[in-house]
Amino acid sequence: MWIAADSRITATHYPKPRNWMYVLQRWTGALAFVFVIFHLLHFRFRSHEQPFEAIAFHEVQVLLSNPFWLAAYVVGVAATAFHLGNGIPLFCISWGITVSPLSQKRMNMAGAVVGVALFGLGLLSTLGFLSAS
Repeated sequence: MWIAADSRITATHYPKPRNWMYVLQRWTGALAFVFVIFHLLHFRFRSHEQPFEAIAFHEVQVLLSNPFWLAAYVVGVAATAFHLGNGIPLFCISWGITVSPLSQKRMNMAGAVVGVALFGLGLLSTLGFLSAS
């Protein structure tokens, strides 16, 4: 959150695709942070009368039967997948792993594949709670 708050957004002055990806990286980071904190507080760090594993599936199933929470989870999964998929190439660039334009292009493609794959798996997993009733 400190990095997002300290960043300089220049996409409105220089509307290049990479500048907008920078903005999306910050926004999805904030969304993913809220999503993970909610998920942990709601499902992991609550006191339960029964063992956690015995009721967790049912609790998630009930929560996702509400259209608002289903949409919130899909947005959370999308934000998290994008943040990781876009963050991998940014990490590689900033740490000097991908220096040439060709290596950066290839890493961008790899990051996109990772992001799309994680979103697909997360979406299937989320929707799996609805079909298992």
